[in-house]
Amino acid sequence: MASRVSTAAKQAEQLKKDGNSCFKKERFGAAIDAYTEALDLGRAANENSDSIELIWQEFAKAKYQEWELESTKRMWNLQTLKYVFFQLH
Repeated sequence: MASRVSTAAKQAEQLKKDGNSCFKKERFGAAIDAYTEALDLGRAANENSDSIELIWQEFAKAKYQEWELESTKRMWNLQTLKYVFFQLH
């Protein structure tokens, strides 16, 4: 059992690193996927681990960045539509 837990913990740590790498490249969806899988494995390995808290923090940052990016795109599209509308009228 300890070997299985150790393997899951190592896999979770690698997934967290993968998520961090994706996050730095602004690939927020991929980062979120990696963090989610890391959390699932981490919980299976040890619910009380400090690494689980760190993964949650990275996950939250990635979700916020993804939201901010999409929000900026929507705002830009709205401004473009307003500009085009007022240019035509």
